[in-house]
Amino acid sequence: MTGEAPPESPLGPPSHIPPDPFRPDPVDPKTLPRLLRPGYRAFLWAMATRKRRRFYYNLTRASLVIGMVILVTFAILPELTGTGLAPTDPLTRSGAITIGPDNITGFSGLVEGEDVILGNFTVLSPANASVEFFIVPAGNSTWATLASQLAGQEGSYSTGAPVHAGNYQWSAILTLTYDFLFLNPSGNYSVTVYSNSQYVSSEPPA
Repeated sequence: MTGEAPPESPLGPPSHIPPDPFRPDPVDPKTLPRLLRPGYRAFLWAMATRKRRRFYYNLTRASLVIGMVILVTFAILPELTGTGLAPTDPLTRSGAITIGPDNITGFSGLVEGEDVILGNFTVLSPANASVEFFIVPAGNSTWATLASQLAGQEGSYSTGAPVHAGNYQWSAILTLTYDFLFLNPSGNYSVTVYSNSQYVSSEPPA
């Protein structure tokens, strides 16, 4: 068999093999609908993403503008309607005050003439302790000056004697800075007092 050519295939040479009937024919992309063309769906996705970004950008900008309008409205509304809150006065206060043995402690504030201070106080500890309460022009916070100011200054106030609790309604005659003082007559222990006070203006609200 040396030198003999191999027998020819009954199907002919490989280039003449008939096509597979189960293999689809190649498709020209130009003949496909646009949604099925390669790259077109990616293009649509990019366009949708761009629209979403623009929507969220416009939404954020509109929210900021609306928020600024609301803030400005709340800021100027009290001025336009005259319903703004009055500034807090240092004499409108509440809290505990501790007075050392044989000492004087309190708080101060400017009071316009004819304005009223309403207040009350109670000794928290020791249970049976008492204090004396004074309202005098500022700067007179020693034993000696308290006595002289109460004797010579019209409009000053005192409980007159040590008390465990008290309340007061005091009106200023002159526009001055006043001291509201608690005096601990005991030289043996500190006293803690809880005090409430409220500044009431004589001027009618605008």
